[in-house]
Amino acid sequence: MHFGRCHPILEKPYPLPQDGPRTQKFLRLPFSGRRKVFVGAPILGHEEWKGMIYPENIRSSRVLEHYSQVFNSLELNSSFYAQPSGSQIKKWKQAIDPNFRFVAKVPRKVSENISSSQAVNDFADFAGVIAEFGENLGLAFMQLSETYSKDKAGQLYSFLNKIKGQLPLAVELRHPQWFHDHCLADDLVNHLYVNGFVPVITDTIGKRYALHTSLTGQKIMIRFLAYDHDSDRERFADWVMRIEDWLSHGMDEVYFFIHHEDHKKIPRMVQEFTRMIFRKLGHEMDHRLILDLDVTPVHQPTLFTV
Repeated sequence: MHFGRCHPILEKPYPLPQDGPRTQKFLRLPFSGRRKVFVGAPILGHEEWKGMIYPENIRSSRVLEHYSQVFNSLELNSSFYAQPSGSQIKKWKQAIDPNFRFVAKVPRKVSENISSSQAVNDFADFAGVIAEFGENLGLAFMQLSETYSKDKAGQLYSFLNKIKGQLPLAVELRHPQWFHDHCLADDLVNHLYVNGFVPVITDTIGKRYALHTSLTGQKIMIRFLAYDHDSDRERFADWVMRIEDWLSHGMDEVYFFIHHEDHKKIPRMVQEFTRMIFRKLGHEMDHRLILDLDVTPVHQPTLFTV
């Protein structure tokens, strides 16, 4: 994730904004209360992670199997460039636990052309294939470019109206016009809520205007860009507290994915956040209800050494 990449300012705090009034009201609604947290990476890191979470001689056909023994979800960005086939998805499902979740990115031919009627057809085709994930699909997410301004709201809402109900979908906005005081625009929140969509929360230091805490459904997706800076741990701690609060109100599922420009550093950061949230929530419930997978790796114990 390049959005908001920068060099953090030494000793400058980067706090998580408070929940706005609309989010506070939303949290008072009844929820199913499944209270699950899924934490993962945006890549499988085949070559970069050999000797860390993969054996040096691992076959490419077993990478996902090993990944799923350590983490319980994957942000599937490859689908943005090339839609997977149904047969490929079936192979992936055979390699993972039933509790593992994929969050699949909507293809660029859809998100970059939503004003066209063909985009609706392309999304339907994507939805039909991605549905092969079954219970292993957490969300699909559609990322709109930094140039996609609120002037195009009518276009976006028309598209979303035509595709609603096909997939559990999260939408990521990046243009500053969609945000005000760390909240999404009211009309966007209303549209997402009424039609069953949820927002993506993007936490990057370089684009703090885009960090919002608006909620519209019983799931939420958070994309976190880390920087190798003290602020990473502080931001982690803020998110642990906020997620605990949202779960205490009965939210069903939280998806948290950690990005870093140096892919070698992602596994340890993902596991650090996993440990932090487990320590915060583990005293309240069995950890399998939170993470769905054991936080201790099967073959790579050194990864988790404190």
